Parts: sequence; structure tokens; C-alpha cells
Amino acid sequence: REVASIGAGHAATALGTLVHRTILASVPRIALVPCHEVAREVGAAHDPELCAVHMGVHGDVLADSLVVLHATDAHALCGVLLGRQSGHDARLDLIERSAVQECANILAGAYLNALAEVTQRRLLPSPPVLHVGPATAALEAALAGTTCPGGTVLCVESELRVRDGAEPLRTWFLLVPSPTSVHEILGALGFA
Repeated sequence: REVASIGAGHAATALGTLVHRTILASVPRIALVPCHEVAREVGAAHDPELCAVHMGVHGDVLADSLVVLHATDAHALCGVLLGRQSGHDARLDLIERSAVQECANILAGAYLNALAEVTQRRLLPSPPVLHVGPATAALEAALAGTTCPGGTVLCVESELRVRDGAEPLRTWFLLVPSPTSVHEILGALGFA
């Protein structure tokens, strides 16, 4: 929880600097779930479309990371980032897709940097790849090729609030470590 809170704070600061506004972040929920429960964990049943951004993680730890947003939150985030109204019913256009991808890169980088600081390990993300579509299909596409099918996923739910009174934007940071990296991370945190 401490690492997630640090990561959320870093992400809020970076995004706030990008849009010249104060962004507040909170981490209402953290869970370790089996891969087959990820769709339920991110509330895929509540929104027919998801944005899932995949980044591999290399260095001292091998893993995969994802940032997941419901389409409605992705549209709202694009409105903040691009300073324009984004149609909630329309498909994300090319600029909006790029904005979501860059935002996910910032969010994942913030969480990975926090984990790297605490564990004293090098965590290097690969370039982000965006998957947009029906909830289950987008998650399956983003998780394809990861160690997820037999593994456990760390799910960090975050809420980003751009201004008082506004609905928070919900995001999920997912970390899918390789089996050997689980022990590496736990050992660095003093649990193994």
C-alpha cells in the first residue's frame, strides 16, 4: 500500500505538471488476484469498452504492467489532457488514443519508479501498446503473452481528482510479475 501511495502521488504530480492543474490521487483498493479474476476486479461488466495499455518490464525484475481505464474515464481524461470536450459515445480518435497511451505511460512509470525506489531494483518499462475495445477482448489482448494465465496479478485501483466536486477518474495499475520476480520483489521488501 505504501509503494502504491507513493506511485499515485508521483503520477498525480506528473499529470498535474503536464496540464498545469492540481491533481489529487488516492488509492482506495489494492488486491492480489488470480489472472482469471482481473476482468471482475477492474469492473469490466460496468462498461462495455475498456482501454488497456500494456508495457513490458525489464531490468532486475521481469514482469508485465498494464494501465486499465473504462472508456468513459478515458474520454474524461482526454478532455483534461487536451483541453477540449471529448465525446463519451464516440470512439477515441488518433490524438485521444495517443493521449491515453502517454497518460498510461506516466502512470505506470510512476508506480514502477516507486517500486524501484523501495526495492532498489532497476525496472525498465517498454514502450506502451494500447488496446481498446470490448472489455474482455481488450484485457485478453493486453494480457496475451504475459505470465498471467497461471499467475497472480497485483491490482492497484487509483482515483484521480482534477478539481473539487468532480467525479474522480478511476484507473487500475496491474503488475504481472514472472514467477521468479515475485520472490525477487518480496525479498527486496523483506518478506522472503
